Amino acid sequence: MKRYRHYNRHIKLTKRNIRAITLIVALVLVLGIAVGGTVAYVYTNSDDVINEFTPGNVTCAVQETFDGTTKEDVQIKNTGNVDAYIRAVVIINWVDANGNVCAQNHASPTIEYNDTDWTLGSDGFWYYKEAIAPEALTTNLINTAFGVAQTDGCKLQVQVIASAIQSEGSGATSAQDAWGRTPSGN
Repeated sequence: MKRYRHYNRHIKLTKRNIRAITLIVALVLVLGIAVGGTVAYVYTNSDDVINEFTPGNVTCAVQETFDGTTKEDVQIKNTGNVDAYIRAVVIINWVDANGNVCAQNHASPTIEYNDTDWTLGSDGFWYYKEAIAPEALTTNLINTAFGVAQTDGCKLQVQVIASAIQSEGSGATSAQDAWGRTPSGN
């Protein structure tokens, strides 16, 4: 019977191989300690950063003086917390005692609009030409509005309904998208 030599297919550990393995293990340990130490240092010595976000609140309110027959000093106040573009529509009706619109034709009221600071759009809205800061007022939209106090059981009703849109960031684009026009009236 013939004997076969079995060759050792395993890597023989020589002094040279042992040194290389020791060096690699030492480098991995040093890098691990360095990275771990750096992360621990940064974690323990860094202050927390709080990222506060306050969403924009866009609201407005009509302010006016009305003595029962004459409406004066109609302005719009930005009641939100960001600058806003303002628009308003004036609705004129003759109404009966129950608030129903009267069918008969009545004399048109005399209304003095401020067309210097406001622009009347083709959609019937008045657009204020500048952005309004929070808690600030526009100039008068209507300086005065008056008409016959009461006719045929109907009285004059002049309503002003306002809306606002944020002017900061993409405000001009938002106004164009929502209102179909830029705040400057173009």
